[in-house]
Amino acid sequence: MTAGEEKKAAGSENPLHLLDRSIRNQLSPGSLGVVAARAGVGKSTMLTHIALAELLQDRTVLHVCLEDPVAAVRGHYDRMFDEASRHGLLDGSDASRMALERRRHIHSYLRQGFSAEKLDEALRFLGDVMDFTPRTVLIDGFPLEVASHDAVERLRDVARASETRIWLTALTHRHEPVDSETGLPKPVDSFADLFDLVLNLAPKGDQVLLTLLRTADRDAPRPLPLVLHPTTNLLTRLG
Repeated sequence: MTAGEEKKAAGSENPLHLLDRSIRNQLSPGSLGVVAARAGVGKSTMLTHIALAELLQDRTVLHVCLEDPVAAVRGHYDRMFDEASRHGLLDGSDASRMALERRRHIHSYLRQGFSAEKLDEALRFLGDVMDFTPRTVLIDGFPLEVASHDAVERLRDVARASETRIWLTALTHRHEPVDSETGLPKPVDSFADLFDLVLNLAPKGDQVLLTLLRTADRDAPRPLPLVLHPTTNLLTRLG
């Protein structure tokens, strides 16, 4: 499948394309974004959607997982790919799947220490040895609730040095109030000066709503016209 055909599959009505348009221009190379949600709401699924949106636009992705082995992450992608292709969000052919996979690498740091320095080493290895330069890095399971400001700042330094967009996940809790000054939930509020884009997931009824709590041009909440479907876990248009 050619790049043009893939982009046609991700047409203007495609939720993956709409997601890409909603967040891409708000997170420039060298910036940090975060997906915030309570446990079980869909942070990992959202990262996969961000990856698919990137891959459909011929962009390279490194998916870093801190809680699952590579095989489990790859299996999640396979299930999402199959579900998305059944619903017409992307071409389900083997050629299309292979083309997407060539633009994606998965690294797992299960039972290993992870740091900005290790990410920098991985990016250098991919570039020097495998001629692969990720434009987007997704870090699933980063323990933001116990991380130091310095540790997250070093991740931003890596993003800037490599001109890469980095996404983290943040676990929030129902009982913890939103910070009145930043409008951000804990623990994201402690790193308000480091995140350029904050995407919040919140369950409402049988759907999960998507809201940009912070973007490059404003801090006021901006609801996206997208929800996560409760059965398929796919993005669908709101309404």
